Amino acid sequence: MDNKEITSPRPTQQTGNSNLSRILLSLFGLIILVGAMGAVYFWQHQEVSSLNAQVAGLNTAVNNQKDQVADREKALSSLPNKVVDVASSPIDLIAFLAADNTQCYKQQNDGYFKVLAQANDQFAEMQYGCTTSGAAAPSGTPAYILAKKVSNKWQLISPTNQWWVTQDGQPVPSCTMVNDNKVSKLVATQCFVGDLSSPLVLQSVTNP
Repeated sequence: MDNKEITSPRPTQQTGNSNLSRILLSLFGLIILVGAMGAVYFWQHQEVSSLNAQVAGLNTAVNNQKDQVADREKALSSLPNKVVDVASSPIDLIAFLAADNTQCYKQQNDGYFKVLAQANDQFAEMQYGCTTSGAAAPSGTPAYILAKKVSNKWQLISPTNQWWVTQDGQPVPSCTMVNDNKVSKLVATQCFVGDLSSPLVLQSVTNP
């Protein structure tokens, strides 16, 4: 009896291609998995960052609100302001000035107003500033401001110091401020035209 050598069949080309396909599919699946995990991580990171920003914003808002409440309490505790009236002013103007938040409490001082003139219960001219406790008036160069009644409520006209000059010891507002607000000539008899750094021209106020 003849002995025959038994040999294993060689892998075919098809079998090799099948194994390569499995490997490529596995790699492709792994890439997809890694990408998905990265996307989830990125999304979670963005969400956490967004939440942290919202929390920080809320904390800032709460702190700002606390500061505002504390500021209002300090402002209220410093009232009333000292109001000197030499113009027979209406009661509501005196009350408005007494309750205005001058911010003087931040310097441990008291608010101060001196009504110099008022007209038709519509306009008023005041000297204003901050005084130390017990002082009769603010120290230094006087500052001036106008008040105007709008819809039956008094309000201060801004800006203030940069719109005033002194002529013969009397405060003179700018014509721009006077004309824009139709300030009465009973409060300001004159106004100035020009820049504070250049020669000024005085004009008579004609508003009734």
